[in-house]
Amino acid sequence: MIKFKHNPTKNQRITSEFGKRDFAGLQFHSGIDFGAITPGVEGDALYAVDDGIVKVSKADSGNKNVGYGYYIVIEHEGYCTLYAHLASLELKVGQTVKAGDIVAHMGNTGTSTAAHLHFEVRNCLYSHPHFWTKGTYAGQYIMCVNPAGYFVKEMTVQEAINIIQEKTGIDENTIQYLLFYKYSEPLLLKLAAAMK
Repeated sequence: MIKFKHNPTKNQRITSEFGKRDFAGLQFHSGIDFGAITPGVEGDALYAVDDGIVKVSKADSGNKNVGYGYYIVIEHEGYCTLYAHLASLELKVGQTVKAGDIVAHMGNTGTSTAAHLHFEVRNCLYSHPHFWTKGTYAGQYIMCVNPAGYFVKEMTVQEAINIIQEKTGIDENTIQYLLFYKYSEPLLLKLAAAMK
């Protein structure tokens, strides 16, 4: 079952959606592209969406200037994620990662017009025979799924307060007292995430 524990990038500005499109001779986009925090500037940290093991860490077709450029594939429990157009390769095949670990930095390698992350989700393990098999619909990879529904929604402070009160029974006066603390918001968000 696909379930993200972390988002792949802090910036959620999507520059190209999953699905039908016409770019560089391709009729289908098998992932979602996220733009850089500062448009055109490489180097944004990219994160593992779940615990996993690195299955691929290489340049597409042995050349960082074609296709995905530098890319990695991480196998999770029952699915894989692919991060492409990376600035460099920072992980080795066989390395384990935890959700939220930095796995790469955004780049502009391969068939790319600006710094961005091309992010794919494949609903199979890396060893599955159809992992790289092209489908019949205009080059679509048959195991790719739209990752849009799996991104982690950022919790609001009010949602965090509700969770904390529900789980602990802390009253409103105590919550108001905590809110005067200089770092109350990050503290409440971390507490609520741990209690969820």
